[in-house]
Parts: sequence; C-alpha cells; structure tokens
Amino acid sequence: MEYYEQRTRTEYQGGSHGVSIKVARGVYYRTSSFKGKPVQISEMKYIGTGLLALTTKHVYFGSPDKKLKIPYNKLISIEPYEDGIGLHKDGVSAKHQVFKNIDGWFTHNVIANLNQL
Repeated sequence: MEYYEQRTRTEYQGGSHGVSIKVARGVYYRTSSFKGKPVQISEMKYIGTGLLALTTKHVYFGSPDKKLKIPYNKLISIEPYEDGIGLHKDGVSAKHQVFKNIDGWFTHNVIANLNQL
C-alpha cells in the first residue's frame, strides 16, 4: 500500500531587470532589481510503501521510511476513494493523508464501525 501526504512548498515568481556597464576589459558593473511574490503550491507527495493495520482504537501504518499511529478519536473525516482512502486528522499542523491501493469503501466502513466500539 502506498502512503501520500499533503505538502505545501513555496516558490517565488517574478521578474528582474537591470543594466550592465562595461568598466574595463572583462569587467562589468550591473545594477538590477527583482520583484517577486511567494506562491504556495500544494501537492500530494509520495512518502513510502508499507502495511496498514486497523485495530479497535488506532490506524497503524508502517514502512521503512515512515511509521504512523492515528487514534480514531483524532480523525475528523474519512474519505473513501475508488482505490484508496483519505484521512483528515485533528491538529494545527495535521496533513491530509492518503493510503492508496486498498478498497476505499470497505476500509471506510471498517474504520467507521471500529470507531463506534
């Protein structure tokens, strides 16, 4: 199963202009300016491939690169997809998490029923 995480990166877009003045042979003086603005780009980043386990209290994911333990009481929403499931966790810095290559509706129903126990 593949694990993806929502990431936001910042790029700067803009332009520059300026003038180069020849001072001596092979020596130039350049004056220029740059005007730009930060643009935030949100993307789903592949983190790793591993195993997903569901217990009566937690969702566990383990791979060589990442290990997760998500308590059911911290889940805000569960989104079933055709080939995976998306989890939204409570928290200030919580990221949208997607687990791919599983039956989304079946996993959604299992988590929803286990959360009621």
